[in-house]
Amino acid sequence: MTASPDMQASQRAQRFSLDGKVALVTGSTSGIGLATAHALAEQGAAVAVAGLLEQGAEAVVAGMQARGLDAYAVCGDVSQRVEVDRLAGEVLERFAKVDVLVCNAGVQGPAGPLGKVGADDWDHVMGLNLRSAQWLTSRLTPGMAERGSGSVVLMSSICRAPWQQVDRTLRDVQGWSGAVVAQPRSGVGPQEREGQRRFARAHPHSAGGAHAPERNGDEQAACADATAARRGTPGDR
Repeated sequence: MTASPDMQASQRAQRFSLDGKVALVTGSTSGIGLATAHALAEQGAAVAVAGLLEQGAEAVVAGMQARGLDAYAVCGDVSQRVEVDRLAGEVLERFAKVDVLVCNAGVQGPAGPLGKVGADDWDHVMGLNLRSAQWLTSRLTPGMAERGSGSVVLMSSICRAPWQQVDRTLRDVQGWSGAVVAQPRSGVGPQEREGQRRFARAHPHSAGGAHAPERNGDEQAACADATAARRGTPGDR
């Protein structure tokens, strides 16, 4: 006898219980971070909702608490080391531990030729997208090791950008030797596929990097067609 969908969901929830666990999710006032915070809390974890602005974090926590979920708001700019230390300290003071760390905060950063990106913009992207994850893991993983358990999730994603912009940016980089340019499965539509074909014909040595076997433009375009087809369309799930 096959279990009903509700019974199957209940069985999965029992196997994946986070009762008594504490989770910290950065960038959790919207998008993937918000969904992650809700999912962890629904499995029984107490979740520290971390965001840049107090008002946003408090609003998320209020909504979660209204559903009977255990949530706590913490705020700070995790691109700054002092803010990371303060935020982590506040969570540890409140809960005494962190069992699950989800480093989700990130920013796309400036678009355009690399030579025109300012030092401040570069430092902000590196601080928020990379260094914040290292700072948080170095602060919180020693406690996980002492307890003999813990999980760290480092999130990353590819921002969907018009292929014309990608092409212009790469052409502006002197000495560019080729790269694999990819889109998420749900982000490839007819316009992007056509952009891939144009890109491949203009850069016949691009796929596979600088050491890729030589192909003419039409062969490379065919490879781009096949690759785009494997990634699917925006309607795929």
